[in-house]
Amino acid sequence: MPSSAWTIGSVSVKLLIKVRGMHCQHCVDAVRASIGELPGIDVFDVAVGVIELTFDETRISKADIFAAIRKAGSFDVNSFSIA
Repeated sequence: MPSSAWTIGSVSVKLLIKVRGMHCQHCVDAVRASIGELPGIDVFDVAVGVIELTFDETRISKADIFAAIRKAGSFDVNSFSIA
């Protein structure tokens, strides 16, 4: 059975976020640390220019996630999609 971010009794959402301004491993580490401090983030992966994560909408909003990304450096959320 394929895995899904949507499960019974859960409000987990999987996002793919494209980020402008990330150019190196230092940027990746800064964003990873900032996201890692947030409540409700279940799984995440950060690479240069892209973040994939699963979060619980009852514990944190997309706006809070985007703010944490911006706080980590001079980064801008270019686009996102629900994966």
